[in-house]
Amino acid sequence: MEDGQLVISMRVTLVVVPVALYFLVLGLFNSRQHPYMVRAQIDFALLAGAISPLLVIPVAGYFQWSPWAVVVIVGLLAAVGRLMAPRGHRWVIYNISRDRAMRLASRAMEDIASVHSRGDTLCSDGNDVRCRIRPLPLFRSVGVQLQAPRDVDAAAFERRMAELAHRVPAQTSPAVVSMLLVAMAMLVVPASLVARHTGQLVRILSDLLR
Repeated sequence: MEDGQLVISMRVTLVVVPVALYFLVLGLFNSRQHPYMVRAQIDFALLAGAISPLLVIPVAGYFQWSPWAVVVIVGLLAAVGRLMAPRGHRWVIYNISRDRAMRLASRAMEDIASVHSRGDTLCSDGNDVRCRIRPLPLFRSVGVQLQAPRDVDAAAFERRMAELAHRVPAQTSPAVVSMLLVAMAMLVVPASLVARHTGQLVRILSDLLR
């Protein structure tokens, strides 16, 4: 019975902790003194890492945690994640409004070419460079997508945007504080569950190290 409770506690921990860490990271991104810019690929990897255990653990449990099943499941998820991962020059800027992001992007693009606005899209005069700003209101962030013929232009845009964002003051919203509190609570719950079985964990580790 105790071994069964330990297994349940470990499974809950494996599911809850990645999600809690994801909320914690988002909360830290949104509580900085300035807007924080990360590549969209990193943002996607954080999300994928948080939800992957929700898919791996039930399926692996169905196959009784067979090693080959775990390897196949992880491999399939990695392949799917690679297909779904954002491509091209994309970023996410946390703790910034859509209008302010548009102004920053316009200034950053001016280092490449003169620009004009078309709704949520900034275009160069020759339309060979385009920047689209997509608001993500749930986390008070924006997605930035740049279409440029040269990688050097995208690299220059990224450096300039990060530099401009670092100059803009930002405030921590009550929603971000709530997110951090939820993340901490989610970390405490599985820790308390596992702490009840410390003796069993020590015994299992001792057996593995023999």
